[in-house]
Amino acid sequence: MELRNTDPGSSLIEAQKALDFAEELNFPLGKARSRFCMGLACFNLTDYESAFIHLDQSWQLFKDAGDLWGVSNAINNIGIIYLRLGEYAKALEHFSSSLEIKKESNDLFGTANVIISMAVIHRETGNLEESQSLLAESLKISGEQGFHALTGKAMTELGITLFKAGKLAEASEKFSTALALFEKQKHITGVTQCYLQLGKIEAATGNTHAAIALFLQGQEMASMAGDKNHFTVFLLEIAGEKLKAGIMEEAVFLLLDAKKIAQKTQEKPLLTLISQHLSTAYEAMGNLKDALLEYRSFIALKDEINFVETSTLLRNQQISNRVAVLERENRLLEAERMAAVHELSAQASLQEIRTLNAMMEGQEKERKRIAADLHDRIGSALSAIKLHLNSFAITFDNTEQKQTAFEKVVAMFDDTVKEVRQVSHNLASGVLVKFGLVPALKDLCESIDSSGTIKVTLYTTGLTARLDQAMEASVYSIVQELISNILRHAHANEINVYLNQQAEQLTLMVEDDGIGFDSSGTSDGIGLQNIRWRTAQLRGKAFFDSLPGKGCTVTIEIPKTPIL
Repeated sequence: MELRNTDPGSSLIEAQKALDFAEELNFPLGKARSRFCMGLACFNLTDYESAFIHLDQSWQLFKDAGDLWGVSNAINNIGIIYLRLGEYAKALEHFSSSLEIKKESNDLFGTANVIISMAVIHRETGNLEESQSLLAESLKISGEQGFHALTGKAMTELGITLFKAGKLAEASEKFSTALALFEKQKHITGVTQCYLQLGKIEAATGNTHAAIALFLQGQEMASMAGDKNHFTVFLLEIAGEKLKAGIMEEAVFLLLDAKKIAQKTQEKPLLTLISQHLSTAYEAMGNLKDALLEYRSFIALKDEINFVETSTLLRNQQISNRVAVLERENRLLEAERMAAVHELSAQASLQEIRTLNAMMEGQEKERKRIAADLHDRIGSALSAIKLHLNSFAITFDNTEQKQTAFEKVVAMFDDTVKEVRQVSHNLASGVLVKFGLVPALKDLCESIDSSGTIKVTLYTTGLTARLDQAMEASVYSIVQELISNILRHAHANEINVYLNQQAEQLTLMVEDDGIGFDSSGTSDGIGLQNIRWRTAQLRGKAFFDSLPGKGCTVTIEIPKTPIL
């Protein structure tokens, strides 16, 4: 990242190494940051197509990693690519998307900064009022938050916008305020820019001496910063003021100095202006030979710049078209991916429902088999034992004590037979099958409540008719499972069961005053898994609301539709 501006080629190499490590470690955020850095390096290498690809991949990776800051910055830099390509509408679209994310994540610095970029686009497209409005908004945020450097930046851009609107006095005021801020922070680049803009305002109002003084101060700052480009710009501005004042020899001297620097840095636009000013100065001094040479140089440079600009425009248009194609392809791929995910999800849900159905059917069959075994095999065996006991009674001495003991054993067998039959009856859901869900739940709650260890109360509303038999069996099983969980784990004193039927939905709520648990946890015990499975079987939704020490409330919403 440190090399992205000064040595983008090396930055790209280092970022690729980082990406290789991140992929080896399967580190999503590392991949996102590496791609982001590669995009910035490619941008500074003017490889806009590669920059777009890396930045587009980075924002997707940031999104998957849940890093909103990364998402917004990647989108913002894609907007800067479009800005560089002259695609202002697309640039503004991306800046707007980035701004929305920054506002959602309460990134005030990023919000103010993106607003400045949007303001610059509006200024470049001639919408000066909107540009001023946006810059005022950015200034409000940065001022309230104490973002001094950002305040200076917004103030400078506002000054440029006002200058372009012809409001020179207001523009001068903004530049002066920004200059004071930058000087306080020792922000040399900001100070240099303010001196340049203030000098231009003085030049526009005819104050040559004041303009030159400001340009000289700016030139000194550029020299301190080693900024050769701005240093040359100031030389050119001072020479221009000398020309207007008729001080030709000094102007030529300054222009020749500027020409030497610009030739070394190959700043063609500056060289073009320098040759134009030199031609004018030589002509005014009567040096027609040098005037003609500089004019020819001016024309040649201008033609070269026009050719380069035309080629660049064509190349930028090609890149813009390619970028647009990539965006469309990405949207199509994302749509295909989401469609595949939905299809797989639907298939998985259907398979899960079928699996649950099969499991429930298996459970019901097993319950019926156990009930039949208890009734037919165990019950019959106990009855046979009783018959044998009765036959043994003939051979016993008929003393009162032995008779009493014998009768007690027979009574115990009778009780055991009745108990086996009751268990068999319960397994076969006798009350539920014969009388329905509400009587079965009442029976369940009353039997637990009568133990005296915990109070259980049932409340029902809207249940005027019986439900689908499979739904009744599943709801009954869910209540059993919930109460069983409470008895085993909650250490509760009271359980309330609410069952409410509406036109399209059945709502079950079971609450207790026990010790509770952390319902935000990611793992469930077998009991909770069974509840979720049974609820899914009914195409319903289960909500668990609990905190340690606060009891638990389970709400289950079931649509009144047939079960698959």
